[in-house]
Parts: sequence; C-alpha cells; structure tokens
Amino acid sequence: MNELSYIGLSSKTTGGGLATANRSNASRRLRSMKSMHELVHVTAVEVVGDHRLRLVFEDGATGEVDLSAWERRGVFEPLADPAYFRQVALDQQLGTIVWPNGADIAPETLHSWVVLELTATPV
Repeated sequence: MNELSYIGLSSKTTGGGLATANRSNASRRLRSMKSMHELVHVTAVEVVGDHRLRLVFEDGATGEVDLSAWERRGVFEPLADPAYFRQVALDQQLGTIVWPNGADIAPETLHSWVVLELTATPV
C-alpha cells in the first residue's frame, strides 16, 4: 500500500493581514510523535565521588554522571559543597533525583547524559 502524505497551506484574513497555517495529515503527526523522547524514570542513585553519581533507570540503563565541572547557579549553588551534594535522594513520585532545597534534574536529561555519554551541562 502506498502511503500518501499531504502538507498544505491554508490562508485566512486576520485583522489587517493574511495568516498562513500548516495542515498535515494524521500519519505525519504520528511520525513526529514517535521521534519525541519517552520519559524514563531514575530508579536508583548512588554517590560515587564528590560530584559524581551512579544512576539506574527503569529501562535498564546504568551509568555515571560527573557533575564536578557543572556551573552551579541559583538553586544548584549549594551542590558545590560535596557534603551537601551527597544529600541527593531519589524522589520516586517524580522519578528523578532531588536535593533537600528542592533542586532536581529532569529524568530525561539525566537519561540522555548516561545513554549518550554526554557531559553534564546546566539545564
């Protein structure tokens, strides 16, 4: 079966100008939804250094994140102190790691750092 894809433009007058909107069929929207990252929660965290964490995710991914060179501003400033950094905890409701002051890092960010072996950068 040959799948047809249709993208068209529709125009209508709004105020004093012409507005253009994209229209696309349902199959195109489904393809773009599949490319979005799925949310994978953190299931375990272990401090393995002054600013280094070992993380386990619900999809089985495991790895270490080194936050030693991370520029800490705002809510992340207290994490510069290794003793405070070690107070990291797993928030099972959020599915990510948190610190006592409410600082957290999105689980999808952590997952990408681990799976793609990226350097931790401020979010």
